Amino acid sequence: MRNYTPSNESEESSSRWLTQFAKKVCPDAVPAQKNYRDTENSSETEDQFSMVELSLALWSCNNSAPGLDRFKFNLLKNLPDTAKKRLLNLFNKCLEMNIVPHEWRQVKVIAIQKPGKPVSDYNSYRPIAMLSCLRKLLEKMILFRLDKWVESNNLLSSTQFGFRRGKGTNDCLALLSSDIQLAFAQKEQMGAVFLDIKGAFDSVSIEVLSSNLSSCGLSPILNNFLYNLLSEKIMHFSHGETIVERISYMGLPQGSCLSPLLYNFYVRKIDACMAQNCTLRQLADDCVVHITGKKDTQIKSPLQETLNNLSYWARNLGIEFSPSKTELVVFSRKHSPPQIELLMMGRTLTQSLSFKYLGVWFDSKCLWGKHIRYLTQKCQKRINFLRTITGNWWGAHPQNLIRLYQTTILSVIEYGSFCFGSAAQTHLIKLERIQYRCLRIAMGCMQSTHTMGLEVLAGVMPLTNRFFDLSLRFLIRSETMNPLVIENLERFMNINPQVKYVNNYDTFRQLEINPSLSNSDTSHFYPISSSLIRFDLSMTADIRGIPDHVRPNVIPSIFASKVREIDPTKMFFTDGSRIDGATGFAVYNERFEASFKLREPCSVYVAELAAIYCTLEHIRTLPVDHYFIYSDSLSSVEAIRSMKLMKRSSHFLLEISGILGALIENSYRITLAWIPSHCLIQGNENADSLAKVGALQGEIFERIITYHEYFSIPRTLAINAWQSSWDNGTKGRWLHTIIPKVPTKAWFKHFNMSRDFIRVVSRLMSNHCRLDAHLFRIQLATSNVCVCGDGYHDIDHVVWTCERFDRSRAWLLDTLRARSKLPGVPIRDILANLDLQYLYPIYKYLKISLR
Repeated sequence: MRNYTPSNESEESSSRWLTQFAKKVCPDAVPAQKNYRDTENSSETEDQFSMVELSLALWSCNNSAPGLDRFKFNLLKNLPDTAKKRLLNLFNKCLEMNIVPHEWRQVKVIAIQKPGKPVSDYNSYRPIAMLSCLRKLLEKMILFRLDKWVESNNLLSSTQFGFRRGKGTNDCLALLSSDIQLAFAQKEQMGAVFLDIKGAFDSVSIEVLSSNLSSCGLSPILNNFLYNLLSEKIMHFSHGETIVERISYMGLPQGSCLSPLLYNFYVRKIDACMAQNCTLRQLADDCVVHITGKKDTQIKSPLQETLNNLSYWARNLGIEFSPSKTELVVFSRKHSPPQIELLMMGRTLTQSLSFKYLGVWFDSKCLWGKHIRYLTQKCQKRINFLRTITGNWWGAHPQNLIRLYQTTILSVIEYGSFCFGSAAQTHLIKLERIQYRCLRIAMGCMQSTHTMGLEVLAGVMPLTNRFFDLSLRFLIRSETMNPLVIENLERFMNINPQVKYVNNYDTFRQLEINPSLSNSDTSHFYPISSSLIRFDLSMTADIRGIPDHVRPNVIPSIFASKVREIDPTKMFFTDGSRIDGATGFAVYNERFEASFKLREPCSVYVAELAAIYCTLEHIRTLPVDHYFIYSDSLSSVEAIRSMKLMKRSSHFLLEISGILGALIENSYRITLAWIPSHCLIQGNENADSLAKVGALQGEIFERIITYHEYFSIPRTLAINAWQSSWDNGTKGRWLHTIIPKVPTKAWFKHFNMSRDFIRVVSRLMSNHCRLDAHLFRIQLATSNVCVCGDGYHDIDHVVWTCERFDRSRAWLLDTLRARSKLPGVPIRDILANLDLQYLYPIYKYLKISLR
């Protein structure tokens, strides 16, 4: 983290800076009072929080930084059940009596410097409130109820995409981009005003917020508690030994999970400010208002009316827009966009040719040149970092470097790719070169190595195919979560179907995604926290180190010893299988068998969960007892054990949580255990056979298909397109004979070898190494014949026949014979088989011979 205070300031100037910053964050603040007494009236609650809600809130909380009381979420998560019940009673008493503990009002404020802002200016810092984890836990429980209340009653603006389930930045970016492209297709221009709100969360009036919540029907008990919780905060600003304390009665703390939802509710009536034909998009406090038209007057008049309405609306709410940071961009294909003068709060807005909206630069012609230059500059420092931690033979492992590239550079390039993926190839090639450069650094390959060969060696998909994959995934998600994007593209398709912008949409239409099958209800989610449910993963340790070829002879006896005292009728074996493009699952028990087929798209993981779900449904019909479920899917057992309310929870995972909750209430005991597959454990083998039958011939097991399950289709299409390019390419043919099928992981993924070994073998695979046969091809050598005069200077000649290396070759031949390996085998064949018994001695030989 960057230092947020000037390094050479005196203690006095530091104190002055901190005081100014505290006043800026809390303009209404007064010096903190040491003796605070809560005088709010107490009242009784109507609804009490259940243990399920507490468990769910704990599971959904990350281990964030604690407040001044130093309580951490890890401590709360590991409390015994009795302590959790006492904590729940404490929360209920606080609600019933409308009491907010004094410690919950204590807020530690951390100032984070904004990028590119001057260090000594207090306006250059963003305040982050560090609250008590106990308070944040209660707020999380309240958030679940508030979120359901506002969404079910449609109390939020339909133009708000921030901090709402199924919505986000990509929706805003895609809508703005598609609106611009649609205007261009209709030979129109679009005027867009990008609004800036000063201290959005800090400007919220708790009095007005509470009044609005009450008028919309929020229960008085919860409303009063929220008012008491938010209306007073004791802010602690610290720098070194300097501490400034202020009491604030305004604003929402930026570290609270309730703040985004309450802010969205606070500004819910902003839509009423829009003039006719004006469109608003919001992501929390990032707003853009735009309108299309053929003439300047069709843009100017509605936008000016909207700005006037917004100024009046904001004044009544206590919100203030910043005219100096609010900008106008006219998107037009004309050589020079028209100049439009707009006023806001008496000041003329700046008209720019581009604007950075949600991290993406939109230029007036939507050619994306500025954004791609911005990405190139942003990635350059990160590329330089990769260079500093590695060299040719020393440094970080290639797998770590590839992972660093994917997390710190590729993620930056991919963001917003749905918008700029249609840019000209002259722009996109700049991004592709970033990937090539990073992969060369990671693999230690020569500069002449073919770019597609680098991607095949590293198992990294080309950017063009990656953008295609991400674009289709976004459209699949939008079909259910944001149909406005689909509507825009459908209109665009009817106007100009040949434009590159809609190529991916044409592919999407052929997928025939059914939105009625893509909804996932999480309302009955039940986090598992009971001693009646056990998870047994002990087999992972029991079989560690056993060679694969002896596992079928050893593991059945290990398993038999573990289940010797268990009644076989209480043991259920589950399995999922995919065969010939069909997926099925099965359950096997001495007294019960079942096998079914699942509709596509479906993964084996989903089938494994379906088998566990079917087993639990059957157990519900049996007498109360202790039952054992054995699955060979470690990921499924782990997913159930670490049950969290995830964004991509499978339908069956949610159903399993509900059934386990019902079984717990009826005193059933369930043990979920993992066993290894294909090791001749009889129950597992029977389940596997049944699953294959179910996949091919079984009855359809109806289920809800979430839109995430369709994501495998674009992935397959992207890989197929990559494979086609690799097969039909004209370069990298040597490597194609070694790796004919494009991989999704680097060739060395499963080998524990040094960086230098991987570098040498990668160069041999690509046939781009410092031998005259290759150097002559790239015009860096005068001849491709070895100086010994007995053949081409290629890798086979150097390893097997060159007389200059006879002495070191004797060691190589002796080593290979000791390993029962034949000498003289073509190096290409050895590389294709990735036989380390061959490769490692050859690597050592080359290090000795060519040093």
